[in-house]
Amino acid sequence: MSKSLYVIFAMIFFISIPLPASIHADTDVSTGGYLEKLLTAMDVDPGEEAAAETAIRIGLTDENTDPAAPITIHEAAAIAIRSLNLRSPSDTPLVDARQFGLLEDETDAPLTPETMQRLLKNYRDNFERVTIVSTNDVHGRISYNPEDGELGMAKIAAIANRARARNDDTYVFDAGDTFHGTTAVNLGRGETAVALMNRVPYDAMTPGNHDFNYGTERLRELIGLASFPVLSANTVEKENKRPFSSPYMTFDAHGKTFAVIGVTTQTTVGSTDPENVKDVLFLDEIETAKRYADELRKSADHIIVLSHSGIAKDKQIAEQVDGIDLIVGGHSHTAIEKPLLHHGTYLTQSAGHGRAVSVADLVFFEGDLVGMSGSLVRDHPGIEPDKAMEALVEEEKVEWAEMLDEVIAVFDQELEGGRTAVRTRQTSFGTLITDAFRVETGAEAAFTNGGNIRAGLPEGPVTRRDLLNALPFANTVVVLELSGSDVEKTLEQSVSQFPGESGGFLQVSGIDYSFNAKKPPGSRIADVRIAGEPLVPDKMYTIATNSYLANGGNGYKWLADLPVVLNTGEIVSGIVERYMRREGELEEGG
Repeated sequence: MSKSLYVIFAMIFFISIPLPASIHADTDVSTGGYLEKLLTAMDVDPGEEAAAETAIRIGLTDENTDPAAPITIHEAAAIAIRSLNLRSPSDTPLVDARQFGLLEDETDAPLTPETMQRLLKNYRDNFERVTIVSTNDVHGRISYNPEDGELGMAKIAAIANRARARNDDTYVFDAGDTFHGTTAVNLGRGETAVALMNRVPYDAMTPGNHDFNYGTERLRELIGLASFPVLSANTVEKENKRPFSSPYMTFDAHGKTFAVIGVTTQTTVGSTDPENVKDVLFLDEIETAKRYADELRKSADHIIVLSHSGIAKDKQIAEQVDGIDLIVGGHSHTAIEKPLLHHGTYLTQSAGHGRAVSVADLVFFEGDLVGMSGSLVRDHPGIEPDKAMEALVEEEKVEWAEMLDEVIAVFDQELEGGRTAVRTRQTSFGTLITDAFRVETGAEAAFTNGGNIRAGLPEGPVTRRDLLNALPFANTVVVLELSGSDVEKTLEQSVSQFPGESGGFLQVSGIDYSFNAKKPPGSRIADVRIAGEPLVPDKMYTIATNSYLANGGNGYKWLADLPVVLNTGEIVSGIVERYMRREGELEEGG
């Protein structure tokens, strides 16, 4: 892909940078030297194409543009209008350009540095902007990981710093699932994530379903440690129906009041251990957003929703709740390349695992919200990590390194545990885990949900860090007593969404069965055997599983009503580590 001047010019509008002082009126706007100066002005290495790729990705231009072709004034104005992502655009970009004072009385002549300067000045001066920087579903990815495109907190902080340097009216939000997910944050039960977020600093977040993984009491403690409000209007105390945390916050910018409402997915009860949220209720997100929006419109000029509910639910909120200007989303890990206008409401979401940060401007003209410009910022060499944050991350890594890097097993082949695999079929790692459950507890059989497994294990030496990254959840291992009918019902639930991926798909040990995916869900299972013997419907079987499923997670509600014959009190990773050590004859400590 060529680095077109047309593309780079588009990016000037996107990030609202000043034109370099070194570009003079006699500079040829189609020369490579000019292009290099523009790239340098954007803090982008001339050999790095992140700026051009972003301009193409968000539709400001395309990769087929002739890099040597001159740009006319009207073409430049059209790029500017596209970059504004107007709420109510006309049919003709030039009409909008004149309405907002971007074009004066110039004819459509080739662009020169002088006319570019004038257009850029109008673009900067004719509008007021409130910048929203947002992350979601970071899941504890605090370290830089270029192989997976994970920015890490030091680069996330750098992106926030750059936005604040460009615009004093910048606010940094997170849409949840941040306190849990990797060993680096799980060992401190979320405290490391909070400390790093305080350093950025964030201005607000809403808790995601996995932020409840340590239980509500621990989440309350983490909220107390945060220097920013943690908002969830639809999470209430079960006993008295009072909000679990602050439902909303407000801030002022450009003489206007902005209200920010938080909502957490109502499916949290099914996607964290139900025991973790036994003392709270999750109210309907749409009804809650409507109730608070109706009330807050009396005092606020603009309403923003931080939503950990997924893109489908966010669209429903936009469709059914009046007066919301922006929904900063999470939960579905959706990459919205530029703010999406849906039923008059802008939606943003920045993928997940810290692989992108949304940087977008709410754009005001003569006091009215007219557009929202911006895009996702991904990793590229032009982002220098924040040094103070980088040092804090390294401190956390050093503190736990010796314990995490201890070798606990050596395998002669890789154990498969990738997301798609464990959610659609039996895998080698799933077999090891459930074998560990069965052997360590003495149960007749075992199962665990694929959603509890977040990675496989490598061939060769396996460290505790590898295991904890693969099994990050703090669920314990328990043994239930199931009838043969309950076992069959449970297996039917496991394959009910096949061939689609399901976090509830079961990895098993001591259980053999077949199923016919062409049959309707609920009637697919056949030929079930436990310990090699045909399943007997009224016979009772001891089955080892994790506490998340035992408490009814992933839709297995009937399991919560069954007797627990053994509660090991040990977390899944601990049980699996002990089994791996014994099978590999590897003693504690090496």
